[in-house]
Amino acid sequence: MLFLTCLLPNIILSMRDPWEPTLLVRLIIPLIIIPLLGISPNPHIVSQIAYRTHLSIKDNAPSEVSAKFIRLIEYLPWRQDLRELAAFYALEAGDSLTALFYFKQLAEIDQLSPEHLIQMGDAALLSNDFTLALESWNTSFEQGGPPAELLPRLYHLYQQLKDYPSQIEVLKSLVTILPSVADYHYHLGLLLSITQPDSSLVYLLRAAEINPSLSASVQIMQSNLNTARLVDDPVYTQMVIGRALASLDEWGYAFEAFSQATELSPDYADAWAFLGEARHHLGEDGYRDLQKSLDLDPESIAANTYMAIYWQRQGRHDLASNYLDVAIQVDPQNPVLQAEMGNILAHLGNINQALIHYQRATELAPRDSTYWHAMARFSIKYDHDIQQIALPAARQALYLNPEDPTSLDLMGQIYIRMDDTYTAERFLLRSLEYDPDYAPAHLHLGFLYLMTGEMQKAFNELSFARSLAEPGSLTSEQARRLLQTNFP
Repeated sequence: MLFLTCLLPNIILSMRDPWEPTLLVRLIIPLIIIPLLGISPNPHIVSQIAYRTHLSIKDNAPSEVSAKFIRLIEYLPWRQDLRELAAFYALEAGDSLTALFYFKQLAEIDQLSPEHLIQMGDAALLSNDFTLALESWNTSFEQGGPPAELLPRLYHLYQQLKDYPSQIEVLKSLVTILPSVADYHYHLGLLLSITQPDSSLVYLLRAAEINPSLSASVQIMQSNLNTARLVDDPVYTQMVIGRALASLDEWGYAFEAFSQATELSPDYADAWAFLGEARHHLGEDGYRDLQKSLDLDPESIAANTYMAIYWQRQGRHDLASNYLDVAIQVDPQNPVLQAEMGNILAHLGNINQALIHYQRATELAPRDSTYWHAMARFSIKYDHDIQQIALPAARQALYLNPEDPTSLDLMGQIYIRMDDTYTAERFLLRSLEYDPDYAPAHLHLGFLYLMTGEMQKAFNELSFARSLAEPGSLTSEQARRLLQTNFP
């Protein structure tokens, strides 16, 4: 017993307090007194568990800590604070089911504080019990729980539920209590652009003021909001706003805009086409929407283009070419369609015809480097007359924008293919001068150094490429494979 009495003050000092300063003191003191009174039938077991709990907390092992508190509950079942701690550490360990089990026990005897209700909602969310999460957080809010902790949780939950009206209400509260968080202003502006376009711009502009990196996106929305005002047609407004949101990769919001357009005008083919594409970006299959669009208007450029893209994603380039051919017949002056047809024909092995379409795209938009890039990449990918096709195309792109890191990187790739490593390195290094974080240039520079046997430089550049590239992207995967192959 002397051992336990000496040990427990150290336990008290070293245990991490998850909620309040006196909680663990209230927990441990009875563990000293109970064995002295002879209440516990196994005082030595209780003291051993308390000591092991201390070690698990010290080792930052929340799963073990939770298990030990659960064990203590067996010996001290009347101690509700043990249930609080078992739930807390189970949640910290990601064991939401165990956490919920003990939180619900506490709820039955009305022992959940606003802070505990927040934790219970977190556990419910981890278990995909959205109803219980919402109920727990709303109850915490009613009982005086901190809005700065509850409102972000409610916002993210409503995002998962795609409850846009509730998102708007929560975001309005968030921009009031957390006025310096640009993200809340930005997303409130995006949501209002769908439902209340005239009210959205003030929040978008405020977001860009707080976080200048959002300025380009806000300018896109501002331009499209102004365009939508030119025509007094709610369907037109939804389509303009939806396409702007899609261009910002905000496909969830875009889906809502396109859905409203189809509801307002069920016979509008293009609205169904964009809705089908939006479904794909949300992890759904948009074929039915695309087919409905074609049924309504077989010559719809949007419907035929997105159906072509749909079949490309399925690996059916033959079917894709049929739909894209219709789109080109309707709009033969569209460089986007020409370049995409070049891509499809190249996949089908029709390299010469593909080149014709790439060339046609550059003729239609000679001052847009996008199409010169596309033709150069086509030539590199299929190793098709690089010196006569890729090199002049890349040079023209660079002429249009001499400081463009993409064009400089493309020149570097071409000279690598031409075995001119000196010139290739020069262009790749220039690319990184203009954008030190441009992952593809790091990748290609790493590959070049592998060719020249400069292994340390190669390792550094490939590592940079992998860390800077978006996870799962082609650049990231290529860097990973080269590192794995050359630096096992």
